[in-house]
Amino acid sequence: MATHKFIVSAEDQQWIDRYGWKSVSDVLNCASDDVAAVSRSSDVVHVSIDSAMGGPESVFVKRYLYNRRSQRIKQMFRGTLFGKSRARTEYEFLQEMCSRRVPTVRPISYGEVRKGAFLRESFIITEGMEGVQSLDMFALNARQNKTVNRETKNSIILGLAEIVRRMHQAGVQHGGLYWRNILLRQQAGCGYEFWMLDPDSSGKLYDSSVPLAGIVSDLSHFMASAMSLDARGGLGRFMRAYLQVSRLEDKHRQLIARVLQSAKDLASQERRRMAVTEAIDWFRGRVSLAQQQSEEIRSYATLEEFFDVLGSSEVVSSDAANKKLVIHFSFSDVEDSGGKGQHCLLMDKGRVAVGSSSDSRPDMTIRTDSQTWLSVISGRPDAYARLRAGRLRMQGDTKYLHFLVKHIDEVSRSARPNSV
Repeated sequence: MATHKFIVSAEDQQWIDRYGWKSVSDVLNCASDDVAAVSRSSDVVHVSIDSAMGGPESVFVKRYLYNRRSQRIKQMFRGTLFGKSRARTEYEFLQEMCSRRVPTVRPISYGEVRKGAFLRESFIITEGMEGVQSLDMFALNARQNKTVNRETKNSIILGLAEIVRRMHQAGVQHGGLYWRNILLRQQAGCGYEFWMLDPDSSGKLYDSSVPLAGIVSDLSHFMASAMSLDARGGLGRFMRAYLQVSRLEDKHRQLIARVLQSAKDLASQERRRMAVTEAIDWFRGRVSLAQQQSEEIRSYATLEEFFDVLGSSEVVSSDAANKKLVIHFSFSDVEDSGGKGQHCLLMDKGRVAVGSSSDSRPDMTIRTDSQTWLSVISGRPDAYARLRAGRLRMQGDTKYLHFLVKHIDEVSRSARPNSV
């Protein structure tokens, strides 16, 4: 028999009741079209709250959904038999960060479902914040649109260094200080404000400042995100501001070397994760824009239809138009005999060609199955679940993903409704 635990902070109990969240199941089954993030074992949905409820304007619900046996077995060692669940750990960690005056999202509630000793599902609710954006998506958009000047970049670097230093001085080792776990918002006058979220289960709390090993660990995660975005240019300024020195000495350079060495081992994994984040972000943007303009996203029934339509285009509307690009698709559920499971998209000087192979090294590789790709590119509702299940992998230079999706949308709009 399953047991449920539903813990709500005292100040939020009344509006939670009025909203209708009476049980763990109510929260786990909440409906929202605004999916903020997905991973293999969790998703995050943004839920708007009616002001009449007396609570916050919105909340984020992070749901840990252990659908596969391998996920449940892993949780035996991460909160099921030998400690707290990830949801409870994060809830209590965020509470402590708030008490230490580290800027972070406010935790509201957490819940668990267990069958015997085994954790089946869990969630954490945090207060929503208006006008914020994760640092990784801010950086991606800034790179694509070239909207951040040097003065703004320096302001952000100094602000990040200050908040990370304050966190470490407060004795908080985050444990997962990737850019996706840092929120920022532009202030009314000038500058930016920052918040930390999603502390990892490997994070630690100390009675005094975080020791050197913890600093290296957090900064390694931070730099892994920078490496995955080719954004290492401000490292020196960041470290000088973080260390509060005007000039880096040998001991400081040794610290940086340790950070970079550790970050290299994490950068490739973070790059793959960020590629999926990009896919989700553009997928949400495309669906939202289509809804606002009362338009339908072209739906593709087969891979052949998708590549036939894409390969019929001759105009590449991008600053990458003058560069030859090779994007390689690999579909796991399609026979490879005769090259049917492999497609290479070649974009060169305003022309697009689709082939089964290419002698050039691909600029980007997309690995998935046909149904996942067709769901994502057609804006179908099941795309979120497929992305959350980890059915999309990307390697190489992911900055071309934005160009590819934009080009596909333009080709779809210009194509005749029934053309193939």
